[in-house]
Amino acid sequence: MIPFYENSRDDIRVFHTKNILFPAHLHNSIEFIYVEKGSMCISVNQEILTIRQGDFVVIFPNAIHSYQESAKGGCLLIIAICGQKMTGDYRNKILRYFPVNPVIPCHLLHPNVVYALKELVAEPLSEDTSGIGKAFIQLILSRIFPLLTLKENSPADIHDITYQVIDYISAHYQEPLTLASLSKVLCVSKYHLSRIFSNKLHLRFNDYLNSFRLDYAASMLQTSNQSITSIALESGFESSRTFNRVFKAAYGISPREYRTKIVAQSLIS
Repeated sequence: MIPFYENSRDDIRVFHTKNILFPAHLHNSIEFIYVEKGSMCISVNQEILTIRQGDFVVIFPNAIHSYQESAKGGCLLIIAICGQKMTGDYRNKILRYFPVNPVIPCHLLHPNVVYALKELVAEPLSEDTSGIGKAFIQLILSRIFPLLTLKENSPADIHDITYQVIDYISAHYQEPLTLASLSKVLCVSKYHLSRIFSNKLHLRFNDYLNSFRLDYAASMLQTSNQSITSIALESGFESSRTFNRVFKAAYGISPREYRTKIVAQSLIS
């Protein structure tokens, strides 16, 4: 998996994924989701939406969203996460507004959108080809904007405590973090925070925090040659022993077995 929830220096990240599950998160990029196969549920600003084959979803910057259960049979997605500078003349609107309904059903979606996404997946983007990526993003935005009903952001949104919790953990999950320390930073009692995690985020604090750390660690296991101990500490775990235990509980195999499996799959492909 790719740690798509974090604020990255990359201008654009595009990847295939399937049967994705990830709790509520936000970032300052714009995110596109296209369902190639199957169906699943996502939550955007606490509204649960069902997306089906051929549907397209746009998530504006700083919108709280999560990936939930896939339908029976699973799903295959293309996800594109683009920095704001890739959005060109659309940037001001993207920052000032949000779509009332972020889902564009398949029968309304222009074929240019699917074409551009598939080209972005196939095109190895670099500094030399960033202009190509930006052109495809502009094409997507030009086709979807006429289909969106926009509503102006409320300044009060950033003062919502749930927003602040997600925003802080997204930025600081690699650091030592406890419910008590989070309550001090946000000036909210830890009992109130516990209710937010159980009632709104539907996870215990440690499980929510570890989901960020595990996704980052899994990405590092795939893409780097760092030692497992180094990855564990960089991801925010207090020790490699804790990391191994939590990772195996989530993935069913140890980090070392996971890395070996990924390498073997890449050799086959």
